[in-house]
Amino acid sequence: MNTDGMQSPSGSPAAAAAAVSASYPRWVLLENRCVVEDEGTNSTGDAKTVAACHTSTGDPIRVSVRAAAPPAASSICVEVASSSNARIIAAHGDSVLFTVSFDGYLYGHHPDYFVYSAGAAAAAVPPSCWHPSWTLTAWSVTRAALSSGEGNKDGELRLSSWETDSVVSVGDDGLVCFVQLGQGLMFSNVFDKTPVLRHVRFPPSEDVDHPQTCRGSSQDVCATSDGTVKFVDVQPRCCCGSYGATHCRHSSNAYTIKTWTLKMDRMEWVMDGMVDSTELWALDAYKALSRVQLVSPIVSLDEPHVICFMVCKRFYLKELGNRTEWLILVDMKSKTLQSVCRYDQGRGFFHGRIFHPSRISNYLNSSQSFSDGASSVSKRSKDSEPPPLVIANQQLTDANSSNSNAASPEETILAVLHDISGLDREEMLRAYSILIHDQNGRRLRALVALPMTLRKDWLLMEIKTSEACSVCSACTANWQCN
Repeated sequence: MNTDGMQSPSGSPAAAAAAVSASYPRWVLLENRCVVEDEGTNSTGDAKTVAACHTSTGDPIRVSVRAAAPPAASSICVEVASSSNARIIAAHGDSVLFTVSFDGYLYGHHPDYFVYSAGAAAAAVPPSCWHPSWTLTAWSVTRAALSSGEGNKDGELRLSSWETDSVVSVGDDGLVCFVQLGQGLMFSNVFDKTPVLRHVRFPPSEDVDHPQTCRGSSQDVCATSDGTVKFVDVQPRCCCGSYGATHCRHSSNAYTIKTWTLKMDRMEWVMDGMVDSTELWALDAYKALSRVQLVSPIVSLDEPHVICFMVCKRFYLKELGNRTEWLILVDMKSKTLQSVCRYDQGRGFFHGRIFHPSRISNYLNSSQSFSDGASSVSKRSKDSEPPPLVIANQQLTDANSSNSNAASPEETILAVLHDISGLDREEMLRAYSILIHDQNGRRLRALVALPMTLRKDWLLMEIKTSEACSVCSACTANWQCN
């Protein structure tokens, strides 16, 4: 975030904490349901992210973003008059498409659609969906050609019963992937004059129809930043290691996580990661969590080997008492927990997508630098990244800042830790070591974004997570398990 020309703050710990939290994470987990707030109330979203326009009936609507570093959840906050519901349709690049219904239902009959763009340049206004002068008298249907490595006959049968669960944009050349969990993928380039559909099966699974397996919650398909298609599959297993749930007390709720990468040139799956539930349950950082099958996998947009999961005991036991759910980041390479976060908005069993991974927060960093007086450019470069940030002068500044009076990162970390009561000497030293070796500053930003009453507990969980990281000494030296 560009801070050229800004005055130095007083140097208090509170000012340091506020400055650190001003930077947005590189990607976020947007809740599918937007936070709807009454018009005129104080929005819970960041005031710097507010955008405003009007609904189809002329009523004002204000939208803001409440961003938090994963695995914590982020939200789109909608401030609008009258009772309404809002949900996200899709998130891609610097934009989020969401819908607002005004009839009291989440899936309304006559909703409005909006596009929130966080980029520095304003997005073009989409064409109106309402044309009262148009009269449609006939439809023209064109049947797309179907290509499948397993034969067109098999592809035709699958296409006749196809129901899309999600749509994934692969790269920036128009390639779109339609996903039906349990069936496979359907690829098509929407820019082609004569579109061709290509069907690809999922990797083989020995017991995908087991009643304990819910495809809507145990699988996910995504496209990484380099255009690679990735598949995550969480399957129950019995105590002998094969697929299928078991009633054995020793292996109750046991499961295996497998990740696959699709080789686009051959359209073949290659397994690139596998973690068993017992490996996670053995970690000290997991001891406070329920031993149930992980659900709602979402691949990190920054690190394809890192996956976010939800730990939801009620998902399987349907308990009506404790509603506590947790979001965790699992490193499939080192087989460790990167971070754990409590999720208080959970609803237990839920059909459909709960979160949308999005880079909208990273574009907020870029757009903020424009509003702070940075020189404008005629065209935003593809996949542009904000300059590396360092903590200086109790605020975030560019790495090339020439401010000689800036405070060091060490001083800022000490100032933040000093405000946390109840830390003993050993805990203070361990927390300092974790934060000072966190090269991208993710942990420090996540810490100061929390209320003061939660910071100690969060730090202690991070200490346990770091101690549980059993990777090679070279990796530990570089602190690559952050």
